[in-house]
Amino acid sequence: MSDVFFTYVSDDASLKNELAAYLESKGITTVDKVLRLGDNLSHSVEEGLRSADYGVIILSRAFFRRPWPRQDLDRLAALDREFGGKTLLMPIWHEINQQDVARYSPSLASRLGVSSAEGLERAAWAIAEVVQPPASYNKAQQQAPPIQKGGWSTPLADDLPRLRDVLVSSFSLSELRDLCFDLGIDFEDVPGETRRMKVIELIGHLQRRGRLEELIRQVQVRRPQLL
Repeated sequence: MSDVFFTYVSDDASLKNELAAYLESKGITTVDKVLRLGDNLSHSVEEGLRSADYGVIILSRAFFRRPWPRQDLDRLAALDREFGGKTLLMPIWHEINQQDVARYSPSLASRLGVSSAEGLERAAWAIAEVVQPPASYNKAQQQAPPIQKGGWSTPLADDLPRLRDVLVSSFSLSELRDLCFDLGIDFEDVPGETRRMKVIELIGHLQRRGRLEELIRQVQVRRPQLL
């Protein structure tokens, strides 16, 4: 079994090749699937996830020019649940943003992606960080207990724009620093020059590790009136 499975349209082959070369230089093995006319999108991605530990799908204007059925796009956002709820699928937004994705599939847009505008190295680093997580994360951090009744349910935990807005509007930089400390994360290592960008990076970092519930619990403790 390979480490990473890439799904993309032929227009984005050069980006895929660069990302794959970077990952392979780190000892991460890759396989890929070029989406062609008549392919079933969600079936292709599902098959890829059965042949690799993680999947990367490159979303771009060329990708969305294909007439994908809406239900096929929406299914991608929930596909991980069929693999035990582990975060397996990572989107790369190539020359598009979250608003562009939302025009085609709001549910798919709720899954944070890494923008190629941040640079190839940043995008590849984000993938490698999930596939080869830092050893500093211990089992207790990775296997957090489930949220208790009365907290956010799983569907609301998937409402990443809402979670982002709560953190951006209700937490100061010093409070975000304290939040990171309690989550075992070095605030200085969270990329981003603005509070909003740091929040987006923090959510993405925790989502890729299956630790969103830990973040939500911390927010519940600090801002119970907002949840």
